[in-house]
Amino acid sequence: FFGRTGGNDDSLDCDPTFYALPVVEIGELSDLGGDIVEALSAIQPGGFTPTGPALAGALEHASEWAANAPGRATAVVLVTDGYPTQCEPRGISAIADLAEEAHSQEPYLRTFVIGLSAKFNIDNIARAGGTHQAYRVDEGDPAASFLGALKNVSNSKLACAYEIPDPPADTMRID
Repeated sequence: FFGRTGGNDDSLDCDPTFYALPVVEIGELSDLGGDIVEALSAIQPGGFTPTGPALAGALEHASEWAANAPGRATAVVLVTDGYPTQCEPRGISAIADLAEEAHSQEPYLRTFVIGLSAKFNIDNIARAGGTHQAYRVDEGDPAASFLGALKNVSNSKLACAYEIPDPPADTMRID
C-alpha cells in the first residue's frame, strides 16, 4: 500500500525501502487470496499518491524474491488511480522507466497495472513493464471489476526460459 501516511510524512511516503516490505508476502494467489482480501479490507485509501517510490520498492522486493526463486516467474501488480501526486519520480514516463528497467534485466519482472478511476497514463507503465496494457476497474461495480482484473492478472501467461542440456556423449544420435 502506498501513501501510508496520507501525505503527512514525506520521509516515509517517499522512501522506496518503506514499500519494499510487503504487507502480504509473495506467494501463490490461491494460497494468499484470503490474506490479500483481509489486508485490503484493513486499509483505508487516502491522501497523496507516491507512485514512483511505491513501484520502486515493490520491484526491489520482487527482484530480491525472484533471485532466490530461480525458475519462477515473478510479477508486480500496481493498483493506482494513475495520478502520481507526491514524491519523485512523479512523471508517468519516469515511472514507466522503473517498470521497463525491471523487465529488461534478470530476473525479469513484469509489471501489471490495475487502474482505479484511471482514464489515461497507466497503459504506458504496463507496456514498459511487459504486460501490454492496463486493466481498468469499472466504477459501476468496483469490487467485481477489481476481482476480474486480478483474475486476468493471475491467468496471464508469464514467459519462461529453460536451458536444455546437451545429451550425454554416449547416446545414439540419429541424423
